[in-house]
Amino acid sequence: KSQFRYYLNEKHIFDASLFLDGYFVNIQEDIPVPDDQIASAVSLSIVVGSIGYQFKISKYVSWQSWIGHSIIQKGILRDDNRNKVFEVNSDPGFYFRSGLKMSIF
Repeated sequence: KSQFRYYLNEKHIFDASLFLDGYFVNIQEDIPVPDDQIASAVSLSIVVGSIGYQFKISKYVSWQSWIGHSIIQKGILRDDNRNKVFEVNSDPGFYFRSGLKMSIF
């Protein structure tokens, strides 16, 4: 993650960032795809450019929200050996993420 931050004051922080995100998930019930193959997992790899806002509720808790757009995106269905069997989505799109951040330091 590459990030530039602007501190408006102690409680309000804005940022602009470029980061890599993604996941790999097993599918409970296999999905048949073209060419008589079976998908048993899905993966997503994404590079996102975003702007964000953070509001510090306390010293250890803050609310964060990001809005952005994917630059590179690959959604792939995979077989048991993690081989690509079907590409779900490779079109860049809208990105939004929000939630509480809790830190211990």
